[in-house]
Amino acid sequence: VETTAFSGKVISDKEVSVTPKMPGKVNSVNVEVGDWVDAGTVLFTQDSSDYAKNVDQAEIAIQTAEKNYLLAKDTLEQQQKNFERQKQLFEAGAISQVELDAAESTLFTLQTQLDLAQINVDNAKITLEKAQQTINDMVTTAPSGGTVTAVNVKYGEMASNAMPAVTITNLKDLYVSLNVPENIVNSLKVGQKATVQIISAQDKEIAGKVKSIAPSADPQTKLYEVKVTIPNPENLVKPGMFANVEIPTKTKANVLTV
Repeated sequence: VETTAFSGKVISDKEVSVTPKMPGKVNSVNVEVGDWVDAGTVLFTQDSSDYAKNVDQAEIAIQTAEKNYLLAKDTLEQQQKNFERQKQLFEAGAISQVELDAAESTLFTLQTQLDLAQINVDNAKITLEKAQQTINDMVTTAPSGGTVTAVNVKYGEMASNAMPAVTITNLKDLYVSLNVPENIVNSLKVGQKATVQIISAQDKEIAGKVKSIAPSADPQTKLYEVKVTIPNPENLVKPGMFANVEIPTKTKANVLTV
């Protein structure tokens, strides 16, 4: 067996950078680096007092719109009764066609006003939902489970949605990224065993496996990326650590060796 040694870097496919949906002052930070979080865990909260006023205004707007709708509805119902009476008088010859048309035109106008009142109620409810959603957005939760590897917000500071506030990494799904030259890449196969040593994490060797081989070379380095998956039951291995990897490139059976 001939083995080839490579140097690589530990990377996580499941690393999530969490940013707040809205900029605002940080009220509380609930996690620290190294904490394990589940999906939905509250990471930090922001001041929502300014947006609470919008909720109050939206609730008042809904009440006003609903009152106007009820008033328009009552007026329309009264006009509908009046129109029926006008219609009976017209059939009896007591009023002219012009008077009946005027009553019908008024009925149509009031129906339009009722439709507009309903639209105002719907719009007021949408405004309230948006205001409440804005307040909800001031609470930032973990999108997935993992280990907190970075916290870039502090109490009292302004959090911006332009930069990551918290980074969450799944330390169970790690791999070593290798850059392999063209004269060796065809000697490797997916599923092939590899021996990995990460001195900064532990002294003993780690049994890895070739996960994927890039079908094309990097246009700048002219090297092929090879990913070697590694187990990490004790979470000693961290993304960014350097690793030495040995992979068998040639194997011959039933031969004499010196």
